[in-house]
Amino acid sequence: MRMNTKNADSGRKTIPPKLVGVPRLIAATVNSAAGLKAAFLSEEAFRLEVYAFFLLSPLALWLGNGAAEKILLVFSLVLILIMELVNTAIETIVDLVTQDYSEYAAKAKDIGSALVLVSMLFAAAVWMIILI
Repeated sequence: MRMNTKNADSGRKTIPPKLVGVPRLIAATVNSAAGLKAAFLSEEAFRLEVYAFFLLSPLALWLGNGAAEKILLVFSLVLILIMELVNTAIETIVDLVTQDYSEYAAKAKDIGSALVLVSMLFAAAVWMIILI
């Protein structure tokens, strides 16, 4: 679970022991929900993509002919959300490591942004191929 405990002697945070079984699954679910909430609250792009997902998913289910088309249309939208989460994680880690300009930091952020762009181009291509 995410809860860190403080070491009374040094004031440093220690990593709690690993959970196993059902408690581990519950903790992972809680942490995942916290990650989704953090991304939604802190990233405007993620919020817009979530809104687009909820707007376009019903349309995909209505316009798709057969299960395969419906799955492809919806999956292409889910892929955008996944890539935005990966991009947000990359940006967060880079910002944690350095606030100074770095070619490596800029490259990492650009590649993360490219993930989102490629997923959006993929979604557009899927929608165009299926619907046109």
